[in-house]
Amino acid sequence: MRYKYYICIKYMIFIELAIYLVYIYSLIYLFIHIKPTLLIMFIFLIYNFASTYYISVGCDSKLIQQDIIKLFIIFVYSLICTGFFYFVHETWKRYKKNILYRLFIFILPFAYFMNIKLCEKLWNCDDYHTIEKAYPIYFVVILINLCLSFFFVKK
Repeated sequence: MRYKYYICIKYMIFIELAIYLVYIYSLIYLFIHIKPTLLIMFIFLIYNFASTYYISVGCDSKLIQQDIIKLFIIFVYSLICTGFFYFVHETWKRYKKNILYRLFIFILPFAYFMNIKLCEKLWNCDDYHTIEKAYPIYFVVILINLCLSFFFVKK
């Protein structure tokens, strides 16, 4: 029985990481090709804030039970994500051939995965809380990103 549980955990980690890879790389593709206007960045900030707030519901950390601290942490995180949007768009053309820059872009989904796992521990969430709670968000965003890429990104 214990062996079966171990296989299930390995499978969940693989599925979770695969979803994050597609999710983050689809965002990076859009970051590169869509100019970050104030309106687009504001919409992205609101999306980040709302989805992160939604994901945080159900975690038991005393830190995020205090609304003002929770809102502050989520807002700062959302600003950082929005900053990455701007940073990637503004730096891609100049540094896309630089090996360190490409490595940085390559590791972003893995850094996101580690961030999720760290937050699940710090916020006292169940294991796989984020993916179990937010998988519909990830799939919808991936679908939207693919549609935007197909219909609106100029080749």
